[in-house]
Amino acid sequence: MGWIAYEAGAVLEPAVGRAADRGPPGKGAFPLMEWFRIEGVLAFDTHSRRWWRTNGHAWHLPDPIADQPFRFTCGPAEPEDDGGYQAAALRTIDYIRAGDIYQANITRQIVRPFSGSGRGLFSALMREAAPWFGAYFETDDPWARRIIASASPELFLSFDASTREVRTRPMKGTWRGTPGPASEAALRTSAKDAAELTMIVDLMRNDLGRVCAPGSICVADHRTIESHAGRGAAPILQTTTSVRGTLAPGRTLADLIRASFPAGSVTGAPKIRAMQIIRELETADRGIYCGAIGSIDDRGTMQLSVAIRTASIVGAGDEATTDGVEGTVTFGVGGGIVADSDPAREWDETVLKASAFRRAADSRD
Repeated sequence: MGWIAYEAGAVLEPAVGRAADRGPPGKGAFPLMEWFRIEGVLAFDTHSRRWWRTNGHAWHLPDPIADQPFRFTCGPAEPEDDGGYQAAALRTIDYIRAGDIYQANITRQIVRPFSGSGRGLFSALMREAAPWFGAYFETDDPWARRIIASASPELFLSFDASTREVRTRPMKGTWRGTPGPASEAALRTSAKDAAELTMIVDLMRNDLGRVCAPGSICVADHRTIESHAGRGAAPILQTTTSVRGTLAPGRTLADLIRASFPAGSVTGAPKIRAMQIIRELETADRGIYCGAIGSIDDRGTMQLSVAIRTASIVGAGDEATTDGVEGTVTFGVGGGIVADSDPAREWDETVLKASAFRRAADSRD
């Protein structure tokens, strides 16, 4: 199990510009990737409320989250620069009109002081976001404790080793509203949201086509509308599409990741030029945000999420607890900019996407 940082994409494609160009990372910074060998897994099934081991034996143990004293506090966020973000969106539109790109995903980061249990923040984030691909990691190095708390709703890559089928599910297009005919019709008829997704689907078809067998790429369930919301949250409707292919003989998982990382939904199209523009316009490295998180088993079966709706915590470890941190938490949000984007509405979309994190950060337990 492990993760890959967004900046690894610049290593795979040096034309983007290497992360080191911004200067050496500070103490406690996240590496480009980190993987952990797990010899045995103890899993909790939230549907059946039971523990399972990898040998299939059920254990009757308590819910690992309920009633645990995971305490934490988040201080006030650093000032959020809506003017700066909107200026970056306008500059992106200029690049689109000049013919450099069709779309770029421009992001920003929310930074807050953090004290206490990283597991507490993750637990609160799971309740608020109810993600399809939640993930949590704790790591210590000689300088700092590093924690990842991800509430991603998006699949980046899955690979079935028995059939060699590859699948990706890009997610673009966002609408806030109660699921129902009116909200779904508003999202489905939005030309801007349709353009966002269609461009990225074409990009992902191209990425998979670099390593999949000729003629095996297909698109299914184009612009499926999904609702993503947790406890007490206003639903966020999003559109997704499934793209499938068959990994060509002789091609490996390394080839697949090299051909498709980072996910097109967090870069833009064409990918390399979009990543160059992202590097120019964004003021900080993304780190794990917009990278990938997941697992690979001994058979070669793999599943990776897109590391969106993802918080990273870095700071001094609290020796009194295994998961205590005194430091900062960073949460990234962004959106796809296309030719007819409205920068003010793009800012509002980032606020919407940050709402689950804000509620979790302010819950304090």
